[in-house]
Amino acid sequence: MLAAEAVAIRLGESINRMDKNFLGDHGHLGLRPILSARHVIAHGYDIIDHEVLWDAYTNDLPPIASAVRRLLDVPEPESATAATLPTS
Repeated sequence: MLAAEAVAIRLGESINRMDKNFLGDHGHLGLRPILSARHVIAHGYDIIDHEVLWDAYTNDLPPIASAVRRLLDVPEPESATAATLPTS
């Protein structure tokens, strides 16, 4: 799950660099909780529940990504594969 953590950190950093007025105007997108999750992941490795993190990736992020694409007028990807929790 280290890759998932790294992606969450990079995503949170990107959101942190966004214009604060944009974040305020588009609070319905749910970007601030992603930024908060980034802080927990970056600074609290011992409290990360990887099943919760994976659930966020598979269930919470796709609708947020779609909303951002609509806002930016970017088409949805033609094919998206369902994510599954890796077994090890």
